[in-house]
Amino acid sequence: MQQHATITEASFIRDADLRPAPRPRGRPIHRMLVSFSAAYFAGALVTDLVYWQMPDVLWERFSIWLIAAGLIMAGLATIAYVIDFAARRRLDRPVWPRVVGYAIAVLLALTNAFVHSRDGYTAVVPTGLMLSALVVVVLAMTALVFFAWHVVMALDAMRFRWTQMPLWLQLIGACLLLGSFYIFYLTFRENSYLSPAVRVQSERGQTVVSTGPYKYVRHPLYSGFVLYAVGTALLLGSGYGLIGALLLIAMIAWRAVREERVLQEELKGYDNYLSRVRYRLIPYLW
Repeated sequence: MQQHATITEASFIRDADLRPAPRPRGRPIHRMLVSFSAAYFAGALVTDLVYWQMPDVLWERFSIWLIAAGLIMAGLATIAYVIDFAARRRLDRPVWPRVVGYAIAVLLALTNAFVHSRDGYTAVVPTGLMLSALVVVVLAMTALVFFAWHVVMALDAMRFRWTQMPLWLQLIGACLLLGSFYIFYLTFRENSYLSPAVRVQSERGQTVVSTGPYKYVRHPLYSGFVLYAVGTALLLGSGYGLIGALLLIAMIAWRAVREERVLQEELKGYDNYLSRVRYRLIPYLW
């Protein structure tokens, strides 16, 4: 009887272990609302362009309604962001470049709404049209900073040659780039909890990783990115790419500091890890 109870209990425990782990909380609502507002602002640019070529008042009205709808969605996105933040849903970081860029775009759109509210052709051309285009450009640059960095480097190095670097610097860049790939490999091998969102994966039983490159720096993945950014710019011989790399590194450094605050609050044993590993990105420097 006791043996049967033991077997039953073991079977129950095994079945319980096979149950799927609880899924992390859903995707933040504000992302969807931001996408809707961006789509409305882009639509306003399209209708402004049509009105520029065919000055029918109907297209001007379309632009006004699209801008107004985009502003409403922006307000809802702001409220949703506060709710997502309070609910501790997954928020990609660093958020401040996107927040600043989005805020600038919304302020420009608000100004554009007042410009479009005037009567006559000049309500759209040229001021309203320029503001609509500027809103779309700011949103695109905010969303595509990393992509734009690669584009600028390629144009600088291969097409316009705005800046040039000696061969020995390009060779150093190649070495840095290869080193970054090796650090990426070591980091992914040691840490299975890597995620673009800063959060503790309690559903997977996340623990502190202190082996491999984590013995020397707290954020080896970001250390690899530092080498990648600088190495890519040097290898291509782009001075503008190097300036962009420094800006991206500053953003990564800011993210590392914010990430540590989250891990200190939510991940058991991380305080002890911080006391043992002093450097964030670069050994003996920072």
